Amino acid sequence: MKYISKIILLVFFLTLLLFTGCKANTIKPEIVSGNLENQEDFNQSSNNSQSSSTGSIYEPGTVYPQKWATGTGTAIDPWAGDCINDAYAAAAAAGDTIYLRAGYYTLASTLTIQGKTVNLIGEGRGETFIVTSMNHSAAMIVYDDYTTLKGFTLDAASQVEEKNRYAIKLLNGDYMTVEDIEVKNAGYAGIEYADINYATFRNLYLHDNSWLGLHAAHVVAERGKHNTFQYLYIWNHTHHGFDDGNDVGVWTSDCDNTYDNIHTWNNGLGGLIFWYLNGGNITNCSSYDSDGYGIKIGHSENVNVSNCSAWNCNDYGLQITYTNNLNISNSSFNFNNGTGIKIIDSSNIALTNVISKNNDVGDHGNLGAVLVESSTGVRFTSCQFYDDRETPLQDWGILTEGTASIEIINCKLLPNGTGAIYADTETVITEKILAKF
Repeated sequence: MKYISKIILLVFFLTLLLFTGCKANTIKPEIVSGNLENQEDFNQSSNNSQSSSTGSIYEPGTVYPQKWATGTGTAIDPWAGDCINDAYAAAAAAGDTIYLRAGYYTLASTLTIQGKTVNLIGEGRGETFIVTSMNHSAAMIVYDDYTTLKGFTLDAASQVEEKNRYAIKLLNGDYMTVEDIEVKNAGYAGIEYADINYATFRNLYLHDNSWLGLHAAHVVAERGKHNTFQYLYIWNHTHHGFDDGNDVGVWTSDCDNTYDNIHTWNNGLGGLIFWYLNGGNITNCSSYDSDGYGIKIGHSENVNVSNCSAWNCNDYGLQITYTNNLNISNSSFNFNNGTGIKIIDSSNIALTNVISKNNDVGDHGNLGAVLVESSTGVRFTSCQFYDDRETPLQDWGILTEGTASIEIINCKLLPNGTGAIYADTETVITEKILAKF
């Protein structure tokens, strides 16, 4: 009887365990067999599925050059081979991303993005480094619309110093983006672009390229329109820092480009040059310590300039030539070695609240804060053109040569070394109201 009671009690407990689902799990995890590469692919796939919901970089359509690279990614042992081009070839479809983890990469041949729009994204300027290893005409050439280059430093030091050597070249595309990139040591220009529309250049650091920082080479009419250039820092080039013009005189109507917060210094021929614009805005830009001019605007019309400046340049601060319907406001051009502002062969130029003072640092003689030559419809409103140094070197507030008409309203033109206005005999001053301060 005693044993029967124990058996009944045992059956009761077993039945209870069965109904509550409490049973011991003694299954041993199965180890996936096969080679290491398949195991890594399995793990990577697992990581992708786990992290995609959090916005991680491990997402479908992302290719990593390390798969084809030698090296460890350090400065002395970079990820080498032709791994970036191999990654581009492996990208499955347009819109895929080549993701460059922080570290050093060798670019062994030109990366050409054409026929398959693939984005090249690094972990940041000064974090991801691409160093060229051959004397190529360009490290990267982009043709495709909607391509993005972002987040890396590109060092093109392997290029020889000669014309037509570029770190990055953009051609004939629309809606391209170049952002958060440092470019240096190119043989000719850091970045050259031609015949592109709706492009964005933002947060770029271009320096120590042989001739030019950023250079336009438009050759097709009605291209080079609706582009945005913002937060660009450009220095140490033997020619121009920023050159948004061309060599063949292509006129583009209603280009409507935006140039904002472009800053250049220590460049050779000049800091900022704008050619053949029809429409557009130039704001918050500066050029200083140039061996040549500060800012040049030519062959343009219907452009607005505001909050811009040029100082300590070895020639003039601002030159306007062969330009019509230009408005300049709230800008300053001071302490330049030549004339502060030159207006030549232009018409309907309006300057409002513009300061040009203490120029002619080199004491060349008979220079003004402003020179107006062979131009009509030039209007100065609430401007200040004077020299308040202990010994003024800037001779005149306004100096004219062969000018048809100017208008001066509420402007300060004294003190200067010689006087307020030197007017050529052909000049007609339609209205002159000088400020009393």
